[in-house]
Amino acid sequence: EAQTTDSFDIKNITEEIIHITNSSNDFCATTKSGKVQCWNYFLSTPPRTIKVPEDGVISTESEGFVYCALTKIGNIKCWGEDGYGVLGPNPNVTKSDEALQIHGITGASDIKMGHQIACAEFKSKSVKCWGTGFKILGNGSERFLVPYEVKF
Repeated sequence: EAQTTDSFDIKNITEEIIHITNSSNDFCATTKSGKVQCWNYFLSTPPRTIKVPEDGVISTESEGFVYCALTKIGNIKCWGEDGYGVLGPNPNVTKSDEALQIHGITGASDIKMGHQIACAEFKSKSVKCWGTGFKILGNGSERFLVPYEVKF
């Protein structure tokens, strides 16, 4: 018979968590101070801190094995395993344990991720996306390694 509990301790996370996201095998928590700590689904390794330099993180999003963080100053940084351009413009970078800056994104107010694509929303209500979009980017292209403004 399976047993469940309402809570459990994640060792080494001692700060208040303000946002949590999960992906295929991992979870990431954003703490009140703006740190990001990730651990695997099976709790077989202790949480690791993802270095997102700047003034901290507001939230994280994930899809597959890729995570992206929205920083307090509106930048987006991504890490994980990806062969679809979500980690940025270098097609040779398919894995990073370090958060990589997505160039061309400043002043973002939100981030959303889908299958092999990431999109940033801005206060102006404009949207920029990058990754393998399977023609959902609105311009007929299947891949953008740099953010592309979506026309509505």
